[in-house]
Amino acid sequence: MIKAYQQGTIDYFCGVYAIINAFRQAAQDQKKLSFREGCLFYQHLIKYLIKKDRFKEVLCHGTDCDLLSDLLKKADRYTQKNFGVSLNFKIPYAKTRKEPQKVIDEIKDFLERKHTAWIIRLNNQTTGDHWSVGTKITPDGTVCLFDSYGAKQFDVKKSLWVPPIKESDKTPDNPTGMPNPPKGKTLLLKEGQILIKTRPV
Repeated sequence: MIKAYQQGTIDYFCGVYAIINAFRQAAQDQKKLSFREGCLFYQHLIKYLIKKDRFKEVLCHGTDCDLLSDLLKKADRYTQKNFGVSLNFKIPYAKTRKEPQKVIDEIKDFLERKHTAWIIRLNNQTTGDHWSVGTKITPDGTVCLFDSYGAKQFDVKKSLWVPPIKESDKTPDNPTGMPNPPKGKTLLLKEGQILIKTRPV
């Protein structure tokens, strides 16, 4: 059984870790990464942030949805070249009007297929504003996480949608624009629900 790579306690690189862990989860019977391969993959994405002058922003405030999408494209090129496995992704719920439970039912069906994972942007009082990886959803609505910060799960029945974040939502006190979660609830950002599938090239 593989274990999620863990991020440091004073950085906000959970988006980078989520991409690598999602690939590892989805592709685990297609390509098992050695520790060195995982480090090189991580370094490749960090170098991209430095090249785009986004490193300090992510270090201090985390990764927004547009940047995560750019990182996924970069990661796909990297995994194809170095591992012979493509990392395909789609973001199907950015403008959905469906209730979270309906979306979760669809994602549950998706995760029951081989070579899949789910990158999730969530916010609750346990994790804060965080990118994680969902691996399966149990019949009682528990989302099981493969998480870089040690989180194990959340209850989808206690989840609420957050619509796409606008620039005006961002303030010095809340640079990501993600609202504070009510007690006992998990906020799910609509545009932050990304379905991953890997396949050999």
